[in-house]
Amino acid sequence: SDARLPQVKAVAQGTYQREATGSDLSGLGFPAITLSGPRQAGKTTLLKRFFHSDYRYVSVDRPDVRQTILADPRGFFELYPPPVIFDEIQASPELMSYIREHVDDHRSEPAQFILSGSNNILLSRHVAETLAGRTAVLRLFPFTQRELDGEPDRPLPWDRDQPDTALKAVPLH
Repeated sequence: SDARLPQVKAVAQGTYQREATGSDLSGLGFPAITLSGPRQAGKTTLLKRFFHSDYRYVSVDRPDVRQTILADPRGFFELYPPPVIFDEIQASPELMSYIREHVDDHRSEPAQFILSGSNNILLSRHVAETLAGRTAVLRLFPFTQRELDGEPDRPLPWDRDQPDTALKAVPLH
């Protein structure tokens, strides 16, 4: 339903007081959202915190879940219909064709799936091959020191637009 879309936009626009980098927010009308980034960047925490009440969460890299997917991918997909988060999706590329099939049948429904993964190369290849034109890809990077300090807008020491701070050292904690 369209009720999920504002929540997706809120996260992407910085509800977490994150700096917006590398995301095209106009793509959020897509039926799937793909969140990628390095390990320990906070993808799973962000997804669980903001979407736990509206989406089922499934980590598809757990050995028992992975075995179930390999044994019966269609059956697994039917157990977890949208709205659903498939975390670490690169561990189960077999699900991509089922996601594509569902999205193609329900194209007007935004944010049916939230996919996340750490392995950007594998994830990007499978997303590009299977979900091209069907998903918005957002990248989440680890927190910067400024974000950790609660000052995401603090100028960088080398920021020439702020001459007063250009030469001041910023203490690291």
